[in-house]
Parts: sequence; C-alpha cells; structure tokens
Amino acid sequence: MSQVNWNLYRQLGRPTALVAYRGWGDAGEASSRAIQHILSIYPSVLLTEIDPEDYFDFQVVRPEISLDKGGSTTLSWPSTEVYLTTPADKRPLLVITGDEPHTRWKSYVGRIMDLCRAAGVEKAVTMGAFMGQISHTFPVPMVGRATDPSILGRYGLFGSSYQGPTGIVGVLHQAFAQEGWDALTLWAAVPHYLSTQDYPPASLALASKAAHIMGVDLDSSPLEVEASEFRDKIDAVVAESEDLAGYIKHLEEEAAKGTSLHPQSLEDAGDQMISEIEAFLRRPEN
Repeated sequence: MSQVNWNLYRQLGRPTALVAYRGWGDAGEASSRAIQHILSIYPSVLLTEIDPEDYFDFQVVRPEISLDKGGSTTLSWPSTEVYLTTPADKRPLLVITGDEPHTRWKSYVGRIMDLCRAAGVEKAVTMGAFMGQISHTFPVPMVGRATDPSILGRYGLFGSSYQGPTGIVGVLHQAFAQEGWDALTLWAAVPHYLSTQDYPPASLALASKAAHIMGVDLDSSPLEVEASEFRDKIDAVVAESEDLAGYIKHLEEEAAKGTSLHPQSLEDAGDQMISEIEAFLRRPEN
C-alpha cells in the first residue's frame, strides 16, 4: 500500500467514508455497482490500493488477463481501492471498494481503520445487498443499522434485527461504530429469483439513498434508465411463464401481510424459474 500525503487534501475537509465490496453481501452486485456509479459521477482520485498478497486466496478469486486492441496483455489482481471523491461544494468522500478479502480480516480492518483515521474520517456509510423474499414489482426495500437510530426513520429505512454470519462490510461497520464515529450500514433487498445477475433497481436505490444521507446531489439518470429497462425485460419473461407469474403474485400477497424479507432458501423461487429468467436475458435481442 503506497503512502498517502493527506496534507494535500486537508483543505477539502474531513471526508465521509463510503464503503462497498464485491462478493458475499453484494446480491445482484447492487452495492458494488452503486459505488462505481458514484465514482463515475464525481471527480475521483485513486489514492492507494491495498496489496492483495496477504488477504486473498488467488485460487478462489484468480487474477485476470485482458487484451487491449493492440494485442498486449494486462494482468489484474483482486484488490481494495481507496479513492478521494469530491462532490461540488460538499464534504469529500473517502470511497473504499474492491473484492471482499478471504483471510486475516482483523489485520485488514486495522489497515482500513488506519487509512480512515489518517484521512480524518468521522462519519461512515457502508452498503450491501441481500437476497429477499420480495417481488421486483415493488420498490426496493431498504434496511439499516446506525449508531444514531433516529437516522433510520428520518430517511425511511427499516431497522435491521439480523443476527448471524456477516461479511467484511458488517465487520467494518462495527469497527467504525466502536471508533465513536457516526456509522450507518445500508442494505437493499434483491428478489431472490434475480440475485444471480446484476439488479440495477437495487443499485439505484442504494446510490440514491446513500447520496441523500450524505447530503450530496447525485445524477442518477443513467441508473434510472437501466433499472427501468431491466424491469421491462423481467415483466416480459413473467408474461411468458404462468408459474413465475403465479409465484410473483404470491410474493406480492405475502408482502401485503408484512412477512419477512428473507427467503427460507433460494429454492423457494424454483430452479426452473430462475433458469427461465436467465435464458430470456441471454437472448441476443436483450
């Protein structure tokens, strides 16, 4: 990890940390794509990368070789990237994103915390996405947990009562809270029958909600278009399948009763239904 001269950035003010990872806790790649959208909208500078050598099993997430137009190859390793993002006239963001590490999480979290302390972070927002027993026909449900619980009601979030295994996002949220910072973890529910592919509606929901909470303006129009087109495609495949249409109606009825967002298992949707959706989205015209 290269050294960062934070004095160069002090005049921008204390940044808010914004964190999301690919991997476990990123259903539909919703949170990682939300953070990439935020990076693409605002001026962003890559400050440093954390060397993956100590934290990754390269047989699980392998490095990738890519070719440019001239035929030259580039080798890309799994990594954690740290950006300074500067929305106009707003508090800067320290954006931390990458692949969820495999090993030595305590050491890894220590390095992230050292970076945040050096940058002067006092507030942190982490994002994730989970498979939910919900229908794509409804607005994306959002749940959260915060050091200041009043934030949840203020921004229209359901409180999370989840207990169980967690990912690096959960560990970092706990570390931020123990540091005494204002910490919020923000999660979007992705329909479990759509969680094996990108789910743009959840990316839109996360990016928009995070920006609102952090008090920054966000041009979400590209994600809005993508989410609308995606819903149209799913509606088309539902129209071709009586089984899937019936299952979605069941989900809508359960939602009206206020049942849990969490499915008993991915099998609730049926492997055949998931296969139908994936096959439809792979058609050349889609």
